[in-house]
Amino acid sequence: GRELYESIVNGGPAVSWSKDNMLKFIDYYKVVNLTFMMQMEHDYSRLSPGNRFFLILQDMGKSDEEMTHILGVSEGALRTTRSRLRQKHTPAPQQ
Repeated sequence: GRELYESIVNGGPAVSWSKDNMLKFIDYYKVVNLTFMMQMEHDYSRLSPGNRFFLILQDMGKSDEEMTHILGVSEGALRTTRSRLRQKHTPAPQQ
């Protein structure tokens, strides 16, 4: 997981990653930012590894241009993913 994380930090692509690689990266990111990972688990129900990876890239501060390179997708695909994730977001109940 650490090598995959460092690859992304250095701007490497994840286009050819297997699902197993993505899961290792996600698991390693818990070491990097456990607070974010716990919040993501709380705020979203049943995210795919790809959606988790997308949110982690945002948390890492990756720009849209960097994310299109890393994910191998268009800017339109980024907008679509963001929109779908907003729909999956389950905000905390009001107290």
